[in-house]
Amino acid sequence: MVTHPAPWPPTYLDDMTRLARRPLPPLEFLDELFEIDETSPSGLRRIKTIGSTARKGDIVGSYVPKTRYWMVTITYNGEKHRYCAHRIIYAMATKKNIDNTSIDHIAGGENRNVMSNLREATHAGNMQNRSTSRTKYTGKYKGVYWQKKRKKWMVQVQANSRFIWVGRFDSEEEAARAYDEAVLLHHGEFAKPNGIGVYNDA
Repeated sequence: MVTHPAPWPPTYLDDMTRLARRPLPPLEFLDELFEIDETSPSGLRRIKTIGSTARKGDIVGSYVPKTRYWMVTITYNGEKHRYCAHRIIYAMATKKNIDNTSIDHIAGGENRNVMSNLREATHAGNMQNRSTSRTKYTGKYKGVYWQKKRKKWMVQVQANSRFIWVGRFDSEEEAARAYDEAVLLHHGEFAKPNGIGVYNDA
């Protein structure tokens, strides 16, 4: 298989790495501000305000399409930073220090911030499990793209910040099955296949 550089600009990848591993404020401070609430779209609600117009019970954070994460802005010791809401939730629920640890959404869906959908992961595993961005050339299955010039369905998978070429196919379903086989091989437990079945021997 042929590998190709990832298409994301380095600045975007660097930003995602910083967000995925940014050290959080102390747990005691977070516990004073927020509570975990699965009825909140972000997974958090406010229980205390510090110099803001937010009220107790308000949804914490905002959804950022570029990152596909719920983000929370926190000022601590005079410094203001953005943090991923799911990292705050995982740290508060487990009482763990997760500095330099990536937290992964098990079933993808980066806006579904509930503990049953979160786990510790390597940064590479976390990036592999992220949902595919949609473009006008993207098929209805993950990892499948329409190549207009060749009139074929193209498949490639991402692993360790590289694209691995799988092949071109006549049908979208055939391409999706090829993607599933490749992603299970390269992503292991972090694989998120399309789930439309695999080839059967005749």
